[in-house]
Amino acid sequence: MNSFNIIRFGNVLRRLCIVRRKKIISLTLGLTIFFALTGIMSIDPFHIGPIDKTEIMMRFLGVLGMIVIVFSTFLTIGGYLIISDLNNKNSLIDELTLPASALEKFVARLLFVTIGIMLSLAVSFLVADVIQQLLCMLLHAGTRVSMLGFILDRYPGIRNGFGSLSIYFIAYLFQNSIFVLGGVFFKKVPWLCTIIVLFLLFTIISLAIIGLVSYIYGYTNYHLSLPDIQVCTPLKFLIGAVFTGLNYFIAYRLFCRLQVINNRWFNI
Repeated sequence: MNSFNIIRFGNVLRRLCIVRRKKIISLTLGLTIFFALTGIMSIDPFHIGPIDKTEIMMRFLGVLGMIVIVFSTFLTIGGYLIISDLNNKNSLIDELTLPASALEKFVARLLFVTIGIMLSLAVSFLVADVIQQLLCMLLHAGTRVSMLGFILDRYPGIRNGFGSLSIYFIAYLFQNSIFVLGGVFFKKVPWLCTIIVLFLLFTIISLAIIGLVSYIYGYTNYHLSLPDIQVCTPLKFLIGAVFTGLNYFIAYRLFCRLQVINNRWFNI
């Protein structure tokens, strides 16, 4: 069987969307309700009459952090869902016997937990934004404030061109790739196991850096200097792209080794 056939891949992707449509619909509806309620509670729904636009913007400022955290969290950890539907013997057998290559199956699932979740978040937020604006206009004599416009004003880097967007996108893919790897590696509670591993790695690396810096300043004549941020941007993009690709590649190799019978906590 060829490694990748576009027609066969399209069939695999279509099947995956049908199999997991309830998951994506539930996620979209749940996020829509959360974003809508957050926006509605920020526009003083218990007061009917004219209201100053600045006051609404100040209310949005109070919930902006929570909106950004929820949005970023789902974007980041959504990768662990890559094989969450293969949690029993029958579903795993169906996946392994599907007439398609492992690469086609993996890429279809990868698109689902990257582009699919991104679209789900975008649709839910836009629908919620429209709902709160309509309600705000009805309650407050036509006054309205867009949550999306407010966020873009607060984070101008998002709309500063391709350079800024590419950094945001590669950072998203890098974080997503970590949880994709964790979702394929860990068999049980993959999102929690991945977070625990990340915490331990971060602690170890931080202690190592602190020890190295202390040694350099305490026992040598060397001095550390941080490079210019503008110079670091292309390097950060390159390093992020390399590690992102590496994580996805390792996740794919682990995906190829999925077994029907596996009583361990990880898929190897």
